Amino acid sequence: MSSGEAMAEVLQPTVLTQPVCYLPLGAEIIPLLKRGYLPVRQPDQPWMLLPEVERQATVPESQYLSHMQREYHRLAEGLRSLLSFEQFLQQAQTKRSQIEQALLEHQQQQTAAQQPNPAQWRYQHFYSEPLSLSAWHYAGGLGRAWLALDVAKLPFDVMAVRYCSEAPVTYQQRLASAPQGLASLQQQCVVMAASDSEKQLTIDGRSLSLVKLPASAVKGVIIGAAMDPTFRRQLIDTWRADMRYQRSELMQMHWTRGDYAFRIELLARQ
Repeated sequence: MSSGEAMAEVLQPTVLTQPVCYLPLGAEIIPLLKRGYLPVRQPDQPWMLLPEVERQATVPESQYLSHMQREYHRLAEGLRSLLSFEQFLQQAQTKRSQIEQALLEHQQQQTAAQQPNPAQWRYQHFYSEPLSLSAWHYAGGLGRAWLALDVAKLPFDVMAVRYCSEAPVTYQQRLASAPQGLASLQQQCVVMAASDSEKQLTIDGRSLSLVKLPASAVKGVIIGAAMDPTFRRQLIDTWRADMRYQRSELMQMHWTRGDYAFRIELLARQ
């Protein structure tokens, strides 16, 4: 570390307890900061997957008869006067297997149409405790950067993640939830329709859905203790060169391998 990056005072607890949420990011943080966007994700966690629609194997007799009754009443009145319902059923008997197959396919399509479409939804999970080593590891490790965001200035509502042992009833609630075993992460989240994302950006072959990030919402960034030196230098240079972020806090995480505790310190402004 160069002398120009000498450490200043240890980050005060009052800063850590402000209404701030943190979004862990990798190398994509640099182009995102330059463009002023935040990524939102397509549903990709196991508990966000929908159960497969159970396919009905056969058509119950009552369902078949109800269908045929409707078809019989669609006949012209003159034809019905010449053909009883029992005769109509008898004539259709040779095609019953095709009729039942069509009924099964129609029912399958109706059931699928009533299911939520994950492709139409986006979500993002944030963190609220930057001094949790387990949260850092769960969020991708110590080589990432945690972007600190003012919840009140974000262009969407952030809510607490609901930790539960069973999947919630609605799909929106499912996206805003996580398994009970992850409750110690104290995550927050945003859930939105895919149509509410403003832009698509491809970074390192990955397509990201983006929402606008007001510069005023950026409170700072914490550089992970194991960040690649080249990436670290690029991030620091980008941060210090951009007038939108110069007054926000640039912070460094310090961690000794084997320890559970670590400290976060301010990097001196140049």
